[in-house]
Amino acid sequence: KQFNAGKASLPPGGKSALLVGYESYETPEKVQGVTLHFLNRKEDIDGNVTMETKTVPFNFATKNGIPLSYIHIFSGDYEGIYKEEASKLLEKEYGKKMKEDAGKIIEDNSEHFVMTDKGFKFYYDSVALLEEEGEEGEIIAVEIPYDSFRPVMREDIGERVIDPSKPMVALTYDDGPDPVKTAELLDLYEENDAVCTFFELGSNVDNVEESPRLLKRMLSIGCEIGSHTYTHPNLYTLSPEQIKVEADKTSAAIKKASGREPTVFRPAYGNGSPEIAKIFNLPSVNWTIDTLDWSSKNKDAILGHITGCSDLDGHIVLMHSIHQPTVDATKELLPWLTLQGYQTVTVTELFQYRYGGPPEKGVDYGYH
Repeated sequence: KQFNAGKASLPPGGKSALLVGYESYETPEKVQGVTLHFLNRKEDIDGNVTMETKTVPFNFATKNGIPLSYIHIFSGDYEGIYKEEASKLLEKEYGKKMKEDAGKIIEDNSEHFVMTDKGFKFYYDSVALLEEEGEEGEIIAVEIPYDSFRPVMREDIGERVIDPSKPMVALTYDDGPDPVKTAELLDLYEENDAVCTFFELGSNVDNVEESPRLLKRMLSIGCEIGSHTYTHPNLYTLSPEQIKVEADKTSAAIKKASGREPTVFRPAYGNGSPEIAKIFNLPSVNWTIDTLDWSSKNKDAILGHITGCSDLDGHIVLMHSIHQPTVDATKELLPWLTLQGYQTVTVTELFQYRYGGPPEKGVDYGYH
């Protein structure tokens, strides 16, 4: 359509031709990478030629053919790694030929990549990036090895694909891990091909012997791990220095057990603030539906708080992974949600698909 529209706008006697090529890549993940290259050659009646180029990369899940965005591939701050690595490679290759605003161009192309057999290949328009753009129509590419991104790559790339057009809900669990009940919850989530977010206490992570196995399993099935402070204090009663200790000790515990930093934060009792969020340096997120499972400890009451809602799309549900009735409720809840047409997502995924982008570090989102 764009080609035909451009052709129709040519002056009388003008000529236009469209050349299309492609590259296809097998990858180490369950992903097929494909890049389409478009070259539009235009010639006016006086023989003056202009060339317009466009490169469009795609990454498809081999499981079902659904196209994957960066959300399906990365679970952490991949942009920071990307900007550092891409800048080094481009600077080495082009040096002073790069424009003054090249950093902005690099940043704007963070989602313009294809997965290859070796890594992530990012594409740039030479006209936009370089003072001397070289041959007309040239596209610049840099390939960054997978190892550079490994700490922020999802465990389930190509396995689980979220449909943004369908309703979704984020189930969350505080106060774990519990050696028995957390393991039971993970069994249920794996059986139902579902995910959730666990807001873990740093003290439990340090003192529960099974923590490394449990937290690594959470990540392996696509769940998210968040910080819930170290000792579950009312943060309003602590000094900034004491809050920093709670933040740092919890992050260190989770990193030691799982190999990953927590990606979100929930203050104990929901007592957060913009200042506290900045100290934790994580998105601070509470909940929209409180099941009161800690109070009722009753499976039917817990379910009633959720199933009684007319529309769960976009909601964040609060539960606790240390109560057996919560586990029992989850056993019935997960298949019920599937029957109702809901997708379970992590808190970060909910923000990405329902609230315009991933949550920002150091921002207090409170109750959504």
